[in-house]
Amino acid sequence: MAKRAIGVAGATALLVLATASPGSAASPGSAASPGSAASPGSAASPGSAASSGALAQPPGSAAGERRTVEGAPVAVASTRALLDRYCVTCHNDRLRTAGLTLAGVDPAHVGADPAIWEKVVRKLRTATMPPAPRPRPDAAAYADTVAYLSGALDRYAEANPDPGRPAVQRLNRTEYVNAIRDLLALEVDGRSLLPADESSYGFDNVGDVLSVSPGLLERYLLAAARISRRAVGDPTLRPIGRRRCSRRTTA
Repeated sequence: MAKRAIGVAGATALLVLATASPGSAASPGSAASPGSAASPGSAASPGSAASSGALAQPPGSAAGERRTVEGAPVAVASTRALLDRYCVTCHNDRLRTAGLTLAGVDPAHVGADPAIWEKVVRKLRTATMPPAPRPRPDAAAYADTVAYLSGALDRYAEANPDPGRPAVQRLNRTEYVNAIRDLLALEVDGRSLLPADESSYGFDNVGDVLSVSPGLLERYLLAAARISRRAVGDPTLRPIGRRRCSRRTTA
């Protein structure tokens, strides 16, 4: 009974080992590097106050709070004038050409609608909007508007970093076999126990593609059961099934 209990516990532990790894935690490289701070004696640039928010939140600020990045009044006014003259004719609340309206967005606060402003920057940078033969701004107006919107979006992204949702990474087949060898001093054939892992750009240890399907989980369960039986020294052991015991009462 003791050996069987050890076998079941070992299989459970090996399954947990397969489905989690230290790689699921935030990597050390995600922290801000010391060199990102402003050097002593350097003059503060107009975006330095916003970019410093990407390194640390001020004391007392709530987690996830969005910092506002405001644009220069002159650039904001010229951007608004360009949109009203060349863009809002089609992209308004009534027509919504291509599902886009620019009537209510504020170029002074690009962080309120970053996805919309990214689309605007792409179209203006390539000068594909407004389409011919409609009136179009001159090259200088294109360049000035793109420069302002790109800079405002960059400053907002620096002040409000969003690295995305981290993937829960499991061990791939090679890492699992190496972990078994290091922990239990057992050499196992991973190719016969587990299927090949999905790869991305030639790497099979990318957390985003290392999914856990029901079929793969079943293979890991079988592999963990076989390895745990080898670890306790009796390959004939089988998992203990549930038995229903009836109580006998005596008068």
